[in-house]
Amino acid sequence: PIRAIRAARFIGQFDFEVEPATMRQLTAVDFRTDMVSPDRLSRELVLLFQSKHYLKGLEFLAATGILAELFPYLRECMTQDQSAPHILNVYDHQLQAARYLEQIVGERDLSEVSSEQVARTHPELNSELQKLIPSGHPLASLRMAVLLHDVGKPSTANFVDGKWRFFDHPGVGANILRAHLIRCRFSNEFVESITLLVQNHMRLGQLIELGDHVSERAIFRLHRDVGKSIGSLALLYLSDTFATVDSNESTEAFLMKQTRL
Repeated sequence: PIRAIRAARFIGQFDFEVEPATMRQLTAVDFRTDMVSPDRLSRELVLLFQSKHYLKGLEFLAATGILAELFPYLRECMTQDQSAPHILNVYDHQLQAARYLEQIVGERDLSEVSSEQVARTHPELNSELQKLIPSGHPLASLRMAVLLHDVGKPSTANFVDGKWRFFDHPGVGANILRAHLIRCRFSNEFVESITLLVQNHMRLGQLIELGDHVSERAIFRLHRDVGKSIGSLALLYLSDTFATVDSNESTEAFLMKQTRL
């Protein structure tokens, strides 16, 4: 099993391609995380999440089914639907958010994740995004947080008045991740940085929704609670938003609020 994870890491680091025969063998293997040392597993995953071509390695893990073995709570996300403005189930939404994050981090240009018209309308976001992009462990924790930010939704799902509702899913998701990542022997710093982002991933959007009615005190509380992770929280919010809407018109409406970032 560790060789499959290492293969994903090499794909992420060196932009390798997997031969079809190797792919068939990997998909046929009964992958079990209990056969792998937690320390080796966490080390390989951190290296993958730090790598330049991380998304390619992630897509490899998703295609082989290994991703759901590494993070078992993703299985429930695969069958959990969402209501508008979401257009994807929870699992696919999180993967899509991971893809958008890489376009933001890799290209550093919003024209790659939205229409050219929106990018021209909001050029100030391009330069501001460059200041927010972390590196090393903070980038790895941001990427993992984006991939797993909605894992609390299946266990909090309620169908109310014709719509899916997920009350307190950020807090529930943070608790799920904290317990799992500690068992997998990730460092305390890594665990806390991910759970902090997941637990607070709705707050920035809630403040933006208030528009001119948001108070300085509310902004202060957010900065107090997330500290130096505020930039990563903004990138998570952007990735989450792009993965939610299904048209450039909707994206432009969201971006009108995001200029408040």
